[in-house]
Amino acid sequence: MTNLTQRVKSYILELGADIVGVASAERMEQAPEGHKPSDFLPNARRVVVWATKLIDAVIDQMPASRREFTANNFEAETINQEICLKAAKLLEREGYSSYPISYFRREYSGLALYDPVTLFGGISYKHAAEEAGLGEIGVHSLLITPDFGPRHRMAAIITEAPLEAGKRFERRLCDPEMCGFVCVESCPAHAINREGYQSFDKYRCSEYGIRVTGIMRCSLCMAVCPSKIWKHRRD
Repeated sequence: MTNLTQRVKSYILELGADIVGVASAERMEQAPEGHKPSDFLPNARRVVVWATKLIDAVIDQMPASRREFTANNFEAETINQEICLKAAKLLEREGYSSYPISYFRREYSGLALYDPVTLFGGISYKHAAEEAGLGEIGVHSLLITPDFGPRHRMAAIITEAPLEAGKRFERRLCDPEMCGFVCVESCPAHAINREGYQSFDKYRCSEYGIRVTGIMRCSLCMAVCPSKIWKHRRD
């Protein structure tokens, strides 16, 4: 399967992604009901996951650049949706059932505060990416990659193809003591705390998005995540 693995990865990168990896679906079966790979594809073997980088100059100007940042997000999500469709079709042509999981864009306006569609995706991209060796989940509950930190958008494909799976990312990229928990201190919704990403309050984050920023993205946690730390720790 090495040849097909490389073909799929190369194709995803050609379509616009910046990094791509493969996780074992079995290692993600501890997810809550409704969010396991097998909930979407009973014979799931792998999860192909990738990230499309966002633009640094726009993020550096947050929150003043919130309009441009939101547009940048939507553009990256559009790229990811195209990759989902085309890469899944490639795998199908090879004889393997595949289930693409991309972001479904909805405006916050009019959504219920605790709408599950707002709060939860099909599967956890960041856990898949961590299992695939792409990065580490930070205190702010974002995936930090060695090359561009948390500044990206992700998508994934669940597949029956026995692709070559990567190794779980084990290095430490998030060092909140070094940066003074800047994401915790900067979160206007008080959704991030020092206990780690498992304690991230999606409901507070959602409430802030619905009541304050609307369709515009907040993502101050992404903007303040200190690039010098994860770039310095890359090697």
